[in-house]
Amino acid sequence: MRQLALRTLIAATLVATPALGFAKLAPDQYNARKDAIGQRYDAAKSECKSLAGNGKDVCEAQADADKNIAMADLVAQDKDTDSARIDAAKERAKSGYDVSVEKCGRLAGNDKDVCKQTAKADRDKMLADIDANKARYKADNEADQARRDADYKVAVQKCDAYSGDRKDSCVAQAKGQYGK
Repeated sequence: MRQLALRTLIAATLVATPALGFAKLAPDQYNARKDAIGQRYDAAKSECKSLAGNGKDVCEAQADADKNIAMADLVAQDKDTDSARIDAAKERAKSGYDVSVEKCGRLAGNDKDVCKQTAKADRDKMLADIDANKARYKADNEADQARRDADYKVAVQKCDAYSGDRKDSCVAQAKGQYGK
């Protein structure tokens, strides 16, 4: 149930994030955020030193995962591209898998094998959801563009009823309205 909720959240984030349109970061902002991520990582790793055994391994894997996810999100925000956002979503899935596999280390025998297979299956489902949402997002964008193109052609056709400055104004308005 928890994995389904996580997959749904990742899928919804992937679809919704492009619409948000993050502003590109200035170099000093990027570096400051990168430094903050490094400091949080160092603090998390130092907390793991007091642990032992599998608990320490899980703690370190979680610290690594948190750092990798934060860096991927930072890069996605800085690049502000669909590709970077997709990469960040994939990093979430892969990092979650790494932590889940470490948690399996406390088990033995068949239980450990089942735990690892479950973690792998959950990761693979999340990656498949990301790819499916990427394809859906691309198809939706293409359909939206086709609708805008059709509406633009109709608007320009209506402008043919005018002449001179009135026609030029009508065409300019249509271009502005439909992003041409």
